[in-house]
Amino acid sequence: MRRAANWYLQTWWESISDIGFYKRLQKTPILRSVGFALLFYVFVAIGYTAWFQFNIRPNLEASINQTSEELISQIPDDLTFNWDGSKLDFSQPTNITVKTPAALKTIVGIPQNVLSISSDGKTNESLISISPTRVIVAFRDQEQASNLTEMFTETFSTTGKELKSEISSGISSMPIVLSTLVALLPLVIFVGFLLSRGMFLVIEIIMVWLVLKIYQRNSNFGYVVRLSLQLLVIAEIPHQLGNILGLNLPFSLLSLSFWVLLAFVVLQLEKQPSKR
Repeated sequence: MRRAANWYLQTWWESISDIGFYKRLQKTPILRSVGFALLFYVFVAIGYTAWFQFNIRPNLEASINQTSEELISQIPDDLTFNWDGSKLDFSQPTNITVKTPAALKTIVGIPQNVLSISSDGKTNESLISISPTRVIVAFRDQEQASNLTEMFTETFSTTGKELKSEISSGISSMPIVLSTLVALLPLVIFVGFLLSRGMFLVIEIIMVWLVLKIYQRNSNFGYVVRLSLQLLVIAEIPHQLGNILGLNLPFSLLSLSFWVLLAFVVLQLEKQPSKR
């Protein structure tokens, strides 16, 4: 374990401080570059999971509890919901509006209400609006409407008291659900990075190979793959910092950083004396 840690830290140090490192990549096994990149994204996945656990989860739990309590307080026990296969009938005029929790108001584009249920179809501006026939999700000035017939395939009838009991039961199991999510999140994030960065690398490797080929530089395909893997990891640092700072740029910071690093490395290697 210590040997692997020393190798990883040494690789990081050499990749940012020694231009000769990129020349030595020509003779480095490709599995080392692959392992270096994979281990980096393992750490990134763990970092994002820790951020979710300590920053997002508490606010999410508080928001869910607040929303459910407000919803339960507005549902009369004697209210009956009947779904006949085409329309949701209410036993009495109903207009339920649940305001967006304070923890969610920081999200740009979220409406002032998180949920609206109306028996007459006149719902307030909400993230989720439920009418007798439709569900509308509105976010960042965009609406997505779905017919209830797409969601419910069988008829049913329930009372407000039963519905409140179901909501309370679901909320009580929320900690278990979130804990399961946290346990699976590193794998989900890691796989997500593998897919997205894998597609990114395929395109960039082909482009790098063509550029080096055109300018008659070292265009050995194996070397291009190793070089691209190493530069991708370094380019990921400013890209992730941009995400943390909330930068909204009209271009990909990852792609820009990758090509700036590539140009710098290639130009520096040109200055290196060749061994005869």
